[in-house]
Amino acid sequence: METSLEIQNEKIKILMIEDNPGDVRLVQELLQDVEPNRFSISSVDRISKGVEYLQTNKTDLVLLDLSLPDSIGLNTLLKLKETSSVVPIIILAGSILTRPCLKECLNGVEDYLIKGHMDGFTLKESILSAIKRHEARGRLEANFL
Repeated sequence: METSLEIQNEKIKILMIEDNPGDVRLVQELLQDVEPNRFSISSVDRISKGVEYLQTNKTDLVLLDLSLPDSIGLNTLLKLKETSSVVPIIILAGSILTRPCLKECLNGVEDYLIKGHMDGFTLKESILSAIKRHEARGRLEANFL
């Protein structure tokens, strides 16, 4: 099933919450290489700025680093989910998450990718799949509530 974004062929608006400018540039370049002009990426370097951004800007997906100057680990995810549970989230981790953290972090997260081990195609497919799953879950919840 196609998502509404694919049907309308609109730009996908991504918020990247990441404090490393090099990682932001890498994601922008990876996505530009696989599908030019399909993704619009805004970035902030703090979870507090990300929460504020989501309250005032339409966003289709969040790419989230769990280690930020104002929050770290599971707390980062929880702070984001408190205010924006309607936006799909993909975690971009610097390394493989430990088993306990992985279990907790993936609760309510659409995907998890390791920064140094992803290519543009993998990132693009993860984003599109995350949006599809999130929309499907929303339709199911609406039908059962």
